[in-house]
Amino acid sequence: MKKIVFLVLILFPWMAEGAPSRPPVQTVSRFGECMSQYLDGENDIRFRSELDQMTVGQMKCLVDDNISDVISSQRGLPDGAMHIDDYLTQLRQWSFDEDIQYTMETPVEEKDFEIPSLNKDVRAVEPMRVISARVHLSGDRTYDMTEIFFVRGEMITKIHSMTMGENSIGYALWLYNQKRYDEAFRIFRSLAHKNSRNYEAIYYTTVMEIRRQGCSHLAASVRDSEAAAYLFKARLIDNSQKRGVESFEVTDESLYELIRLAKQVDFSSKKLPLYGTPFGALLYGRFQIASDNRVLMKKKDLVGFMDDKGKMVIPCKYDCSFGFNRSGYAPVSTPESSLWGYISVDGKEIVPPKWVSVSYDVKDGKAFVSDESGNTYLIEVETGSIIRKMDGNYRVANAYSLGDYVALVSQNADGRILREAKLDIVDFEGNIVFHEVAVQEIENLHMVIVSNGRRLWSTDRHFY
Repeated sequence: MKKIVFLVLILFPWMAEGAPSRPPVQTVSRFGECMSQYLDGENDIRFRSELDQMTVGQMKCLVDDNISDVISSQRGLPDGAMHIDDYLTQLRQWSFDEDIQYTMETPVEEKDFEIPSLNKDVRAVEPMRVISARVHLSGDRTYDMTEIFFVRGEMITKIHSMTMGENSIGYALWLYNQKRYDEAFRIFRSLAHKNSRNYEAIYYTTVMEIRRQGCSHLAASVRDSEAAAYLFKARLIDNSQKRGVESFEVTDESLYELIRLAKQVDFSSKKLPLYGTPFGALLYGRFQIASDNRVLMKKKDLVGFMDDKGKMVIPCKYDCSFGFNRSGYAPVSTPESSLWGYISVDGKEIVPPKWVSVSYDVKDGKAFVSDESGNTYLIEVETGSIIRKMDGNYRVANAYSLGDYVALVSQNADGRILREAKLDIVDFEGNIVFHEVAVQEIENLHMVIVSNGRRLWSTDRHFY
């Protein structure tokens, strides 16, 4: 009897806590086995289900050092199953084949792997482990890749490829761990500016700017203003939440991270460079840097551009601009006429300012422009020649940036915007993708476009 009691006392703590969890390396190894079996088509439903279970609900965390109840309760975020779909799509794009083979070598825990952050988060339910593994992919083409897996408990929360290319977060993280800070910073910063919703890249960029890592090519004023702008937006959203303003709801954990970071560095409006000045107002209202490193600035109510060294490269002579787009053009308007055109990164006038509105986005050298008579055209930017005239009375909604699409707002024949404005979303061939959709609300400082109550886009080029 005494032996039985003794055994119960020994086993009780383990029984109370449940079975011990699987080590992170084994979790990744099992992921590799399931991927291999699933892609081979053997009992694929079972293995796909296990893949989903290993990731579902956890992919929501983009910056993994800070999982909390507040973060995990946020809505409108991709789940693990969606991520697995994206991961599989990537693999098939790399291999050029629907039928591919996936083989993983023995995973290894990267115990000294560093991720840009100011300090460790003591609130994390589980410590995050970084596991690397060589993956062999074969189809029409063959690839050998090094993947890094962020693992928390028995869940894989994120996968980055360190060999995907120089424009990937995974490669930048690898550079960071080689202490090649300048190279890593350039990639993080480029990704942050290409997509204002890539909060992981924004977070890493801001941390490196605060820590002064990899910022040697930036003027101090540019670096500090940029970090302050990101933190300012995060703090603004945080303050609006405290006031109960639901329209600024935080819907991305990495944005929550920026808010936490703002608090960490004792962020306050008094410390913002140029806060309260026209330049500061423009900077924090819509801070953009093009891939060609052109920083939008304002002086005496006119806007121009400086480079990363803080040198003026395009004089402040325009009435308004939304910054340079991904194609290297900036829509600008003149103070004399308030009409719009496009300039290049060297300040050359590409499209003369003669249009009532122009699209912020340009794709394949094409843009949309509207005249004073309510006509909207698809034009070739370099030549200004008209490719197509759109049917109906429209005006380009140039404040909306949708990436591969453009929003056209309906107007009366006399050029006045309708009281209940409706948008037609068109592609760069002039085809209507969605007809008569509405702008419903503001979220995270961006307008949200909806149709029949269903959210379609946020105006920062993010699909829902």
